[in-house]
Amino acid sequence: MITPEKRDYLVNDLIPTTVQWLRQALSVRPVQGRLALPQVMSSAVCDGSLFYNGFVCCDDQMIPEHKSPGVANADYVMHVTMRPIRGSIVAWAFPC
Repeated sequence: MITPEKRDYLVNDLIPTTVQWLRQALSVRPVQGRLALPQVMSSAVCDGSLFYNGFVCCDDQMIPEHKSPGVANADYVMHVTMRPIRGSIVAWAFPC
């Protein structure tokens, strides 16, 4: 279970710092209209391997409005999830 301290760190420190870094690091062409996220592989067809173990196969957890009609005034969308993990890892990232 995520502790209140870890949640506070993620929400109030790590995520805002990451967003600021991405704003400075990425050079994008502005999207005209809404940014609609593509359909990704559904968890139902994943083979259970480490690569597909719910990380790349995140379609079932994606916010439906991000696929259609899309996100207004956005050039980049970052989804964040919290889940229990072993050890002292506070956060990690993987493409969806």
